[in-house]
Amino acid sequence: MLETGQTGAAAENSTLNLAESLVSAGKRVVVAARLGRPEVDHKGIEVWDLGHDYNISAILKRMRKQGPYVLVSVGPALPLFESRAFEECRHRILICQASDPSEYGVRPEIVAEVADKIVCLAEAKQRFFLEAGAPSKRLELVSCENASEHLSLQESERVAAAVVKACEPERSAASAEITLVEKPLRVLMQNRSNTFTQRGGDTVVIEKTAAALRKRGVQVTIDLENSANPKDFEIVHLFNFVLSSLLRSQGERAFQAGVPFVVTTLYEDVNLFHNQSQVAAQFLMEYVGRGQDRQWYAANRPDLSSVQGCGGFDNAWTVDHAAALLTNGASESAALRRDYGSRARIREVPLGCDLGVEGYAQNFTATFGVEDFVLCVGRIESRKNQLMLLKALEDSELPLVLAAGGFTYQPEYDRAVRQFKRKGRTLVVGRLSEEMLAAAYRAARVHVLPSWYELPGLVSLEAALYGCQVVTTRQGTAPDYFGSEAYYCNPADEASILNAVTTAYQAPVRPGLKEVAMRYNWEQAGQQTYNAYREVIAGNKQSAPEKVIDVSFQRPTAEEPSVSTSPGGYDLDASATKFQEVLEQGEMAARRKEYNLAHEWLERAERMMPCSVRALRARGAVFFAENNVSKAKAYFERAHALDASDARTLSGLGMCEMHDGAAERAYVLFVAALEKDSEHLVTLLQLIECAYKLGRFEDVSRILTQYVDKHPENLDMKYCLAGALYKQGCVEQAEELAEEILKTDPNHLAAKQLINALKESKEVAASPAPSMGSPTPSQTSRGTAPQQSKTQCFDALDRRLAELEEEKRNRKFSSVESGVKDILNQVTARKEQVQHARLLLAECEMLQGRMPEASIIIEDILRQDPTCTRALCGKGALAAAAHKLDQAKECFLEANRLDPDYDVPLAGLGLCAGWNRNHEEAWQYYRAALDRNPENVRALLGLIEVGYPLRRLEEVERALRAYLEYHPIDLELLYSLAGCCFAQNKLQEALEEVGKITLFVPDHEKALELKGMIEERLTASRSAPI
Repeated sequence: MLETGQTGAAAENSTLNLAESLVSAGKRVVVAARLGRPEVDHKGIEVWDLGHDYNISAILKRMRKQGPYVLVSVGPALPLFESRAFEECRHRILICQASDPSEYGVRPEIVAEVADKIVCLAEAKQRFFLEAGAPSKRLELVSCENASEHLSLQESERVAAAVVKACEPERSAASAEITLVEKPLRVLMQNRSNTFTQRGGDTVVIEKTAAALRKRGVQVTIDLENSANPKDFEIVHLFNFVLSSLLRSQGERAFQAGVPFVVTTLYEDVNLFHNQSQVAAQFLMEYVGRGQDRQWYAANRPDLSSVQGCGGFDNAWTVDHAAALLTNGASESAALRRDYGSRARIREVPLGCDLGVEGYAQNFTATFGVEDFVLCVGRIESRKNQLMLLKALEDSELPLVLAAGGFTYQPEYDRAVRQFKRKGRTLVVGRLSEEMLAAAYRAARVHVLPSWYELPGLVSLEAALYGCQVVTTRQGTAPDYFGSEAYYCNPADEASILNAVTTAYQAPVRPGLKEVAMRYNWEQAGQQTYNAYREVIAGNKQSAPEKVIDVSFQRPTAEEPSVSTSPGGYDLDASATKFQEVLEQGEMAARRKEYNLAHEWLERAERMMPCSVRALRARGAVFFAENNVSKAKAYFERAHALDASDARTLSGLGMCEMHDGAAERAYVLFVAALEKDSEHLVTLLQLIECAYKLGRFEDVSRILTQYVDKHPENLDMKYCLAGALYKQGCVEQAEELAEEILKTDPNHLAAKQLINALKESKEVAASPAPSMGSPTPSQTSRGTAPQQSKTQCFDALDRRLAELEEEKRNRKFSSVESGVKDILNQVTARKEQVQHARLLLAECEMLQGRMPEASIIIEDILRQDPTCTRALCGKGALAAAAHKLDQAKECFLEANRLDPDYDVPLAGLGLCAGWNRNHEEAWQYYRAALDRNPENVRALLGLIEVGYPLRRLEEVERALRAYLEYHPIDLELLYSLAGCCFAQNKLQEALEEVGKITLFVPDHEKALELKGMIEERLTASRSAPI
């Protein structure tokens, strides 16, 4: 069966050519396409109608009656996914004409997994899939000159040959003459949503395990949004027993889908330490608050051994249903067996150790001015026990360096750590790069981790690998790894910590310590994890699940165990783990746009931890999505007061300012946010929009340069950078970037258009200065008259005039008027520059409705230069505003006679024709104007206006897309494009454009209304009888 989602005569001819070639090769062919007419067979080829709603499921059900078949999809990937529900479909082939993943509606790596063969019609398409991780053996290159528009008969024969070749394994399989090759194992990894933004030990485990598995050819997908379908994978790998509710929710989805799941448990014996750690933290924070009063400390020191345990997390369902529990040491396994008995299917997979970089002690010493110090690497929190470490070393002169993780769940605890005074030097540093962390290990003499519990403490293994002495806790799996090579301390006893640290500091490094660390590597961990997967899958094939469970979203009840609200909450202790689960449930509800439910969860999280920046920020985001900007701003401001450096909070405040029209204030906030997190795309896109409104491009260029350096494959951001450089006048740099884009994607329309604009710009810069019929390059790109003086060169005043043109476009009229005044006062200004400045002033007067003032300037210019086309167009616009259409038309005709290539008079003539209800004539004028300048907004709006009654929506759509290549965040014209697609029943395309609008303005009223109409029509089409 040959399926095409494309429409139009060229696409239909291409599909039929391909079908005829397959028939010539001896194949029976059925073509499924959106016909818009009755089904009629073509030269022995059956032609079936997909319908306007693109009902591929109905076609596949119809094919079921035909017996086994091969599905060939020309363009869209959706049919490949739909066909997996039909066992009659024996082979899936994609004819790849698109290079943009958005054109598939799904990530390219997933497309590559579903398709048995991808026939690429250009090298750029093949490279696109290779970069996405597709195996080269699944790709077939058949180069075609104009594949995106039309396949010639000769090209169709070559493509047909590739299709027949791709089907050969299917034909051979029936006679068992082919050796079947095992497909790569597909693994879905899921964890907490902030795994990478708020890093912990589980972050390292996921990253390193995934990397080791990928080296073995395993296809690993890391999904932190819980959006992936477990059915698309052979096995699901979950993490963190401390997140019991989230873990169960993830496990239930896999179980219901019939996919086995394993869990890296990271099981902490919280009953052993949690309440004790909280009591100790509260006491030590009060000690700091009292100015480290030692008499008070001695008189009030709590007996931590008498503190009752808190009970553990309830993971009974997960233990019962997980195919395997992966522990990292004997102590963790023993704790699981103690609590869950023999039903826990345990497999030990020791963790690895490898930063992957060299460390040079002098780099750290030169940067921070300290050497031979005691080092403690870990997020500042009560579980890591830094306050007890500081108390232990209070009178010690040993220098101490605390390498924090860059954030904390416990701001009060963090504050107490930073305020703690001791005899020796204490240095607290933020998150270190891998290179600087390795240098810190090299420069330190001892690494100490006096935590209440560790599994086993990956930083201790790293420190040992780089030659440090290691002091660590006995609680957890650290003894399973280090044996007798490390020094151990009691986290509840400062004297024990002091003794272990000073002994380790004074002793030579134990020779076996580094060897211990070298025994544990991530390749080995990856191999053992892979072996566990294979055992699970083999066992799963022999025994299918016996029951299906309800995995509906369950709200917490009043009977749930109460949680501690102490300020010692953090991600891996009981209270903060519960807080984190509640918070993540709220964030997940918000992502599903279930805002009432999101408020319910987030309000609960706020009560549990009122000073959580993340919780306050999340509430602000939900209020903003509901268009309650004042409340959103209040929450963002509260979060900002707690942490002025939080990037997402700064971005949220910026979006509120943009909503209120305060672009200048928003700009400052977006820049500050990106200084903290330069890779947050939502903030970056907001800054780009803001920069274009303000005409400020220096910061955008700098930040985009940083982003593109890290992500050279992102052509969209590279194009945005080229545009920003162009706006700054950096023509050569912009051209170089545009050419890089075209090398990667020769069909990148926006880059081609930018290259043309840059060539024009260079020609203008090299030629005599423009007269006021012809502005600077940026003006020319907007359609102003291209006349030029033959005697003067392009200078700084011309550049300033170009800037003022941009400011006029952004409606910054007072700035334009001030700039024009400065130019008119310049004694060195040439005649044509004075004329240009006066025209700008006149146009600003018109745009502000001050027609008499504008008319005086225009008439004076025309008295001096009757052939100034821009002034003639101004006179025509004034006449049209006064409803003197004959006079307006006369002015535009004269301007067009003087300069037939100038787009503005053509747009004016279209306006006159439209007012006279001559739609066809108006269309021709608007079309001609846009052919000369795709950015002429007046012509584009006119084309839209007459395009609907003329039913030329495909051409309107093309014109809109051409304009949006230059101005991708013009929300009003994005809305026009969405409406145009909707009017053509291109519902998915319309939904995509609406999504772009709501990315910037989540409460865009018209976009949300249109979205509702689209979804209503989609629902109706899905429920229509087949």
